[in-house]
Amino acid sequence: SWTKTDCLQVVAENGTCAFTTPTENAALLKSWLAGSEAANCDVTEARLMGRNDNGMFYEAKCAGADGVMPCPPRAWRQPEFATMVDWKKCREGSRT
Repeated sequence: SWTKTDCLQVVAENGTCAFTTPTENAALLKSWLAGSEAANCDVTEARLMGRNDNGMFYEAKCAGADGVMPCPPRAWRQPEFATMVDWKKCREGSRT
């Protein structure tokens, strides 16, 4: 069966996306920030950092501000966010 792979993952695995630009990847990650404390982040770059048993880990570079990293959502509920300073809480799966 056919499986759709997000372009952020394709690029992270050293692939290329013929029809998705880096700006569109940033816009996608920006859309995930809507309604969160990180919603004012003007995402200029986005990347998939990796994954573990807790989920996929993404990084967003914010224009003129600290970057943010969405903590992996559980069952696609609204993601929580960590600044790049406290990213370790996401990596470890902590919600505190």
